Amino acid sequence: MNVRYRVELSQVERSDLKALLSGGKHASRKLKRAQILLAADAGAGDEEIAMSVGVSGSTVYRFREGRQRWPKNLTTFRCRNLWSN
Repeated sequence: MNVRYRVELSQVERSDLKALLSGGKHASRKLKRAQILLAADAGAGDEEIAMSVGVSGSTVYRFREGRQRWPKNLTTFRCRNLWSN
């Protein structure tokens, strides 16, 4: 499978996302975004991620594509906050 947009998380980003998923109450949107990022970082394909998270394949593709446009210095900040909305 050819993945056009690759997701590579730093160790800090990965641990922040795992902590977000492991406890507390968070919006469903944030949790799905965290799951998409972690699965993409692990090398899963868009359709595989879509089935496991419960979103469409196009949602995963658009999310990967959008992450590529983040400035490098904002990656950790955005990963921690996962777009507060």
